[in-house]
Amino acid sequence: MLSFLSLLLFALTVVILPCFCSLKIAAPIERRFARYARLRWAGPLTAALVSLAVNLLIFAAAGPPAPLQHDEFGYLLAGDTYAHGRLTNPPHIFWKSLETFHELQTPTRQAKYPPAQGLSLALGQVLTGLPIAGVWIVIALACAALVWMLQAWLPRRWALLGGILAAIQPTMLDWGQSYWGGGVAFLGGALLFGAWRRAADRPSAKMGFVMGLGIAILASSRPFEGAVAAATTLVLLGISLLQQRSRDLRAIRRFGAALGAALALNFLWLGFYNHAVTGSALRLPYVVYEKQYGVVPTLLWQPLRPMIAYNNAPMRDMVTEANIPLYREQRTPGGFLQWCGFKFLQMGQASFPMGGGRLADAKRFSLLGLFEGAFQLILLIPLIFLPSALARDPWLRRAGVIICVVILALLAETWFNSHYNAPSAPLVALLIVASIRQLSLWRGPQGRIGRSVCRVVCVVCLLSAVGAYDDAAANVRGGLGQRAARVRAALARAPGQQLVFVRYGPRHPWRDEWVFNAADMDSAKIVWAREMDPAQDALVRSYYPKRKVWLLTENQWKSQLSDYDKEQPKPTK
Repeated sequence: MLSFLSLLLFALTVVILPCFCSLKIAAPIERRFARYARLRWAGPLTAALVSLAVNLLIFAAAGPPAPLQHDEFGYLLAGDTYAHGRLTNPPHIFWKSLETFHELQTPTRQAKYPPAQGLSLALGQVLTGLPIAGVWIVIALACAALVWMLQAWLPRRWALLGGILAAIQPTMLDWGQSYWGGGVAFLGGALLFGAWRRAADRPSAKMGFVMGLGIAILASSRPFEGAVAAATTLVLLGISLLQQRSRDLRAIRRFGAALGAALALNFLWLGFYNHAVTGSALRLPYVVYEKQYGVVPTLLWQPLRPMIAYNNAPMRDMVTEANIPLYREQRTPGGFLQWCGFKFLQMGQASFPMGGGRLADAKRFSLLGLFEGAFQLILLIPLIFLPSALARDPWLRRAGVIICVVILALLAETWFNSHYNAPSAPLVALLIVASIRQLSLWRGPQGRIGRSVCRVVCVVCLLSAVGAYDDAAANVRGGLGQRAARVRAALARAPGQQLVFVRYGPRHPWRDEWVFNAADMDSAKIVWAREMDPAQDALVRSYYPKRKVWLLTENQWKSQLSDYDKEQPKPTK
C-alpha cells in the first residue's frame, strides 16, 4: 500500500502538475510575486523569515538536536565559553583525565576551531538558552544575504525565489540541525560575492566595508577555503577595474580604504583571540592542537608527522584506524581519483534539494524517499540550460571560475564535509537560479513550455523540502545520540553534582565519545572523566569530594551506568 501511494504521489507530481502549471491560475500568482519582490527589503526579509519558520517548526516537532560528532562538542564548548564572557578557559589540573577530541587542554582549554561558529552558538545560548537558536539566526541572515547577493546578478523576483529555495534546501535544514557550521561561512560568502559584483560596476566605501566584513567572517569560520575564495575574487575584481576605461580613481581609493580598514580590524581581533587562547597572536589554536595531537596533515601534499604517544585509546584509534589509512589511500593515484569522485558527489548532493548530510543519513522509509532518485532527475533539468546562461553573462562565467578554484582547493584537503564548500555555496546557488531562469525562457518545440517546466521544478523542490522536514521532525537519532540523551537526562535528575568516569571496552568504536565538559567545569552538574590508572582516578575524586561518583561502561554500542564504588575493579591487562 505504501508503494502504491508513493507511485500515485510521483504520478501526480510529474504528470498532472505540468498541466496544472500551464493553466491561467499560475500567471496571476507570478505577477503578484513579482510585484512583491520589487519592494526593497521584501526579498531578504522573506527569505530570513521562511528560514526561521522552517527551523522553528522542526524544533516544535522534534526539540533541539542532539550533538553527535566530536566537532559539535568542541563548538559547544566554545559557545559556552563565550556565553560566560570569556574567550577561553584555564587549563584543568587533571587535564589528562579530561582530554578529548578537537579541544586544547594546554596552554588553555578551548576548542581548536576559529571563533565564528562558537559565537553564533553563544548568541543563541544568551538570547534563548538554546545554542542551536544562534545557528537558526545565522542561517536566516545567510538566506537574506543570498537574496541581496542575487539581486546584483538577477531580477529581484528571481533573487527572492533563490532565497526561498535556499531556506528550504535540505542542506540548509541539515546545517540548522547541527552545531558544526555551514551557515556562518555561507553568510560570509554571500556578503563577499554580493559586494564584489556591485563594486565591479561602482566601487564605494560601503561595498569595500561589506566585502571586508564577508572576508572577516570567512577568516573566522572557514579560513582555508575562505582565503582561496577571497583571493580569487579580489584578483577578478582587480582585473575588471583595470579593464574599465572610465575608472573613478577616487571611488576606488575609498573602496580600498574601507576594505583595508575592515580587514585590519579583523586581523587585530583574531590576533587578540589567538593570544588569549595560545599565548601568541600569530599562533592559531588549530595549529597548536595539530602540533599536540595531529599526525595526519590537513593538505595531501604535506608529509605525515611523527606518531604521538596519546594518553587515551580512542584518540589514538581515530588516527591509526581512520585518519592515516584515509591519508595514505588518497596519496595513491587510484585512491585520489576515487575520493575526488566522492567529494564531487557530496558537493553535488549538497547543492540540490535532495542533498543533505545528517538528514539524508537519517532518512526514513517515507513516501518521498522511494522516488528520491526520480526527483533528483527532475531537479537536474535546469542544469541543461546552464551553458546557455553562462554564454549570455560573463559575470556568471567569472563566478564559475571562483567555484572551480575553490573545488581544486577542496580536492587537496584530506577530509571533506558539506560545510567545507559553504564559502562558495552562494555562487553555486547563483548558477542554479540562473539556470532555472534560463529554463523559464525556453519556448520548446510546441510553444512556451519552459515556464511550466520551471514551475514543476520549483514544486518538486518544495516536496523535497517537505521530505527533509519530515525526517528532521521525526528526530531520528541513532547510536550514541539516543543513549547519551537518556544517560545525561538520568544524571541531570539525580540530586547534587555528579562525577562520571568513562570506561571503554575493547570493542568500543572511537567515534562514540562521552568525555566532553562544559566551560565552567567545576560548577557544572556533570563532570565527565576518563578512567585511567587508580592513582590518577583517586586524585580526580579527591578534587571533587562532594560529587556522587559513577562509572559508565561503554562497549560495542552498549552503555551501562553504575555506582563507581560498587563496581568491580577493572581487570588488569
